[in-house]
Amino acid sequence: MKHWLKRRGIPLAILLVVVIVAAVMFMRWMNGDSTGTVKVGVPTAASDVPVVQAPVDVHTAYFSTQLPGSFVIKRNVDTPDGPQFFLQLVANSSGEVNQQFAATVGPMPAAGMSDIGDYHMRTLRTDTYASFSPANLPAGAVAFRSVSGTSEATLFWPHGGRYLELSFTGGNGVTEAQLLETYQLVMSAWQW
Repeated sequence: MKHWLKRRGIPLAILLVVVIVAAVMFMRWMNGDSTGTVKVGVPTAASDVPVVQAPVDVHTAYFSTQLPGSFVIKRNVDTPDGPQFFLQLVANSSGEVNQQFAATVGPMPAAGMSDIGDYHMRTLRTDTYASFSPANLPAGAVAFRSVSGTSEATLFWPHGGRYLELSFTGGNGVTEAQLLETYQLVMSAWQW
């Protein structure tokens, strides 16, 4: 037996050392930084086309309109005996564009729109708001936009003994043009 170990022991020890060194080198290679080219498939034409959702019809006791398909109604408050008759908060749910708008319907104050707090504030804060006339601005309505900070457009529209305050706001990266696209859809379908 001793003779067998003498004859085979040295080559076996060398083989064992070679295997251990190879294993260590392989482990270092596997854990090291990789370099090279990653080839990614070409996207199909279908993935380049955004999915367009159908507009959502909205019907309330005070108005009817349409919302872009990615918007959902977050809150409806109907208080016919309160200072505002109705409040609706709507937000975009797509995650691509962070927009929301609020519709408030209330009784027209005796002194007119200048007695509506939000309207009065916008007429005084010329460093923050400026009046403007977007397309499809209803007769008698007044619109303001934000001139600093977050994109915002607000419409005040008298109708009979009531008024509508319709505010469109956008989060980071939302442009006034994107807000006005939403405004155009809502106003083009608007019915009292």
